[in-house]
Amino acid sequence: MGLNVIQGLKIAGATKIVAVDTVAGKERLAREFGATDFVLAGEGVDTVAAVRAAVPMSNEHAWGALFPLGGVTWSFDCVGHPAVLRNALDCLDWGGNAVAIGIPARGSEVSVDINNLAYIDRGLMGCRYGAARPHHDVKLMVDLYQSGQLKLDELVSLTKPLEQFRDIVDAMHTGTVARGVLTF
Repeated sequence: MGLNVIQGLKIAGATKIVAVDTVAGKERLAREFGATDFVLAGEGVDTVAAVRAAVPMSNEHAWGALFPLGGVTWSFDCVGHPAVLRNALDCLDWGGNAVAIGIPARGSEVSVDINNLAYIDRGLMGCRYGAARPHHDVKLMVDLYQSGQLKLDELVSLTKPLEQFRDIVDAMHTGTVARGVLTF
């Protein structure tokens, strides 16, 4: 899902795309799909600070002392973990929006400082099925694919027989494969 978000942002014209992952090996793939920056998240890493360092506050802002500015305009939680969604909210700039795409366990909740929503005009929204409008978007995706802008073939970077399922799972965990396909 994350690689598709990255390439969607690139297609939409985003000039700064910060990918965040806990697997260092995924940096190469993220950059191939359009990421301009990569943050290796994990124990002892302040992910929000790292994202804000990649997208620093503009000198045009005079509110830095009062409100935490700088950061991204859009952020996406592709894994469905409350801590990741909280980070997605916290790394937003003024007027930014966080999108919850990943599916967490039922009953999962995220704690949000409402002042950071109301006074800094940040938003939080959910997204199912990419908020697709099939009558419009399927043709657009086909056109983007045919023009070489939408990388679908590149997503499938490993094909193995069903008996080698574990090989694909291991490759995904090390970040050496974008998507694995099992054949049977």
